[in-house]
Amino acid sequence: MGWWALSLGQPRYYLPGPDVVAARFWDLTFVSRQLWGALSLSMAALALGGGLAFIVGVPLGIIMGSNRRVERIAGPCVNAFYVSPVSALTFLFVYAFGIGLEPRIATVFVFCVPVIIRTCHRGARETSRTFIEVARVFGASGSQVFWKTIVPHAIP
Repeated sequence: MGWWALSLGQPRYYLPGPDVVAARFWDLTFVSRQLWGALSLSMAALALGGGLAFIVGVPLGIIMGSNRRVERIAGPCVNAFYVSPVSALTFLFVYAFGIGLEPRIATVFVFCVPVIIRTCHRGARETSRTFIEVARVFGASGSQVFWKTIVPHAIP
């Protein structure tokens, strides 16, 4: 009701009313079907960028959590991407890749990968030392401790 009342005295380009928005939504969804193409492009970017972030982030996070040297090398870069605003990088992706699916995938990737890395890093870092010591007492090698104790604990 308030939206409709505020839109009465305003031009359509400034504050369109609910009737104008609903009509345009109907047109984009069912008449011209443009919304479905845009939605499928966005979902493809989300799936590809998120999948790539998962493929890169999970192993790197687990390795960072179990190896201090890798953590010291990769940690500053991960933290820089974690705190950087992705919206500031988006225009660089558009400049580098053009307008299409690629800059969207890069934006999703850069947004997701530091979060995934930090989550897996924390999971690997917080693996109970008791679990690791028990595995070693039972004769597990370094790789077995990594794959059978640290990795299952680190995956969110």
